[in-house]
Amino acid sequence: MDKSISSYPIMRLSPTFGIILMIFGSIVLSLELWPQKTLIPYATILMLAIQVGAFLLIMPLIRVRLTPMSLTMLLLWLLLWGWSFLTGFWSEYPVLSLRRALMVFIPTFLLLLLVYSDRRPLETFGKVMGGLVYSGTFLAFIGILLFFAGRTVYLDKWEALQVINLGPLKVAQLVHLMEPWNRISSLTGNPNDLAFILVFSIAGSFVLYYSQRISFSRLLICCFIQGFALLLTLSRTGMGTLVITVGVFTFLLTRGSSKKFVLTLLLVLFLVSVSIFFLNSYLHSPEEDIFIRSETLFTMREYAWARLGVAFTENPVGGSGYGVSFESILEPEGLIRKSHNVYLNTLSELGIPGFLFLMGTWFAPLSIALYRSQRFSAAKKRFPAITMAIVAAFLIGLLAHGFLENVILRFSVYNLLWVYLIGLASHPLFSDLKRWDPNFER
Repeated sequence: MDKSISSYPIMRLSPTFGIILMIFGSIVLSLELWPQKTLIPYATILMLAIQVGAFLLIMPLIRVRLTPMSLTMLLLWLLLWGWSFLTGFWSEYPVLSLRRALMVFIPTFLLLLLVYSDRRPLETFGKVMGGLVYSGTFLAFIGILLFFAGRTVYLDKWEALQVINLGPLKVAQLVHLMEPWNRISSLTGNPNDLAFILVFSIAGSFVLYYSQRISFSRLLICCFIQGFALLLTLSRTGMGTLVITVGVFTFLLTRGSSKKFVLTLLLVLFLVSVSIFFLNSYLHSPEEDIFIRSETLFTMREYAWARLGVAFTENPVGGSGYGVSFESILEPEGLIRKSHNVYLNTLSELGIPGFLFLMGTWFAPLSIALYRSQRFSAAKKRFPAITMAIVAAFLIGLLAHGFLENVILRFSVYNLLWVYLIGLASHPLFSDLKRWDPNFER
């Protein structure tokens, strides 16, 4: 068993405990036993309380020692936070905008401080990946069980419930009625949300296997259950993100020019195939589209995108105000679908300054993660190299994910995971190879 990612006790009060409590407490509180009925009442308030409380609990133990990179990241995050907060003052919904900015940026800033104060980032990352793998497997199993054993209750021509009684407990998942089968959501309430978690859990399974924390047979079992559930979500965004993430991860860990050439070729072929599929499907008439039941390939998201683009051109600097693009831009036009695009959403809400701050907080840690991955690999520091490789792969995968979904800079566990990744990529301890304890390596 690899001591570097498994032996550190998570129940001890430490930054590790705070990080795990913040992330997995939020996951548990976001689960739904019934659509719009969370597992625990008042989940949003409790989620915010846990996210802030986890930091306050660990605060006496926090000792943040910053390097230029981590200091830069904190400054970029503060600039993004400050600009987001400022845009609320000229928004049509100032109170709502300011409240959402506080709810999103305060917990994530505290999470960054927890990450930077963690003196055992490898062990913490192993715990987080392990928790995500088993959480994803559990949700996948529940979704599959409801799909095959649940009683279907139709709500309308677009949605239905799949219900099963577990003793006195009644559990249901919302499914979207699509061809060739219904899209499952398990306990997350949305197929795309389930797919997002499965991207992390499936990729995390490979991380645990590469780190020799799980056996090959357990890898196959976990990936089979999770992969089948991902297929049942029919989330093309999730599937594409997973392929990109695992492809980049494998590419970064592969040595030899010939192997990297093959991996690069496969990735290019995949991206070209996806592009052709999207273009071909978009140009066909609705009647010829058998993969989804909607008027267009993007399930009418392009109407929201077009309106957000117009709103950006009307106010390219100030934006409409953080977090209120739906209320101030889309809803007045009669659109009921939200943006589903991180970049257009940010441009329309925060203008060019906010967009540049967001890209800075994304590309700076991505660049340093890519650099550190190769540096650790060249120095034969196996576990730090694996960690940096998957962090870079996740950040690249999420860049693609952001074109069709909008979970970044929103109050959700998905945003917490993104912030945890950028904090880990720029962690002060990864800046110096000499700081690593020889016991970290086999």
